[in-house]
Amino acid sequence: KMLGDVFNLKGIDLDAPQTKFLGYKDFETKAQILKIIKDNISVKKISEGDEARIITDLTVFYPESGGQVADTGELVKGKNIFQVLDTRKTDKVIIHIGKLKLGLLKAGDSISAKIDIGRRLSIARNHTATHLLQAALRKVLGIHVQQQGSLVSPDKLRFDFTHFKDVNQEELDRVEEMVNTYIIENHPLKAKLMPLSEATRSGALAFFAEKYEGKARE
Repeated sequence: KMLGDVFNLKGIDLDAPQTKFLGYKDFETKAQILKIIKDNISVKKISEGDEARIITDLTVFYPESGGQVADTGELVKGKNIFQVLDTRKTDKVIIHIGKLKLGLLKAGDSISAKIDIGRRLSIARNHTATHLLQAALRKVLGIHVQQQGSLVSPDKLRFDFTHFKDVNQEELDRVEEMVNTYIIENHPLKAKLMPLSEATRSGALAFFAEKYEGKARE
């Protein structure tokens, strides 16, 4: 059985509305603390050194999902600083997990939520690289190649895919050259939110369609 800190959240009545996520466009936002959880119990406040989980009405922190690691950063009110070390999502509620570095925070406080921008941009580059890698693999190995999983972190990416035999060195070299060529060409990127059916008609690949709830970000 998995009894780690994150899984223990399943036994907690979060009693919080769906968190509005602004992190696709913003790196910082004003927000209000809706709930503070310490030792699996809802509390009114935390003090310096306390480890806790904080739920806000708005956030720019991306929760770990789809192989992409979570954002880290800070929740700040004046000189009071909560260091966010991990971000998770359960029942559409985003939870900031970390430790209060300085001061005191209370439920109801207005705070500034700030992600580590440099780290997020590194993650974003590696996320884009997984798409470039998939495109190259499908051109070199064949269109039967399908993503089966991935890990996207600030310093590396891992891409799992289907193929009927080991990839040889010549094929690896061709894939690497193709991905590097895509990067050097430096194409502009634009993200669009559209219905899943429209995204697939436009050519988007959806090997994990079950993760999308009617709309996809392409």
